Amino acid sequence: MEVKIKNVSDVSYAFSGEYPACELRYTDENGRKFRIPPGTHCDMVVYEEIEPGETVKLFEWRLDECVKDRWGCQESKSLPPGVYKITGKFYRFPRTPSPTHGPNPFAPEPFTEAVATIRIK
Repeated sequence: MEVKIKNVSDVSYAFSGEYPACELRYTDENGRKFRIPPGTHCDMVVYEEIEPGETVKLFEWRLDECVKDRWGCQESKSLPPGVYKITGKFYRFPRTPSPTHGPNPFAPEPFTEAVATIRIK
């Protein structure tokens, strides 16, 4: 399955171009958090721009979860039927230093949250 995002706002946002699955959260219908294979190796932070109206493919996902992670998924299993959510925060692009937090690129700044619901039958 291709996981894509479309920017429907009138401002540009940033997403992690190198490992986009890493900055998203994955939960099942009971709220249990889990990791997916594309989201286990997360050592590079390279932000790219998604412009207003643009759609970007983030990653491919086989609807599985990582059950053994050693700096990259070594073992995964298919998710059972159910409802799953992918949630992510997307910050304005370019990511700029915060006047209250100095040059920390991870300081709080305006963002938008996106949620996708996936049903596996």
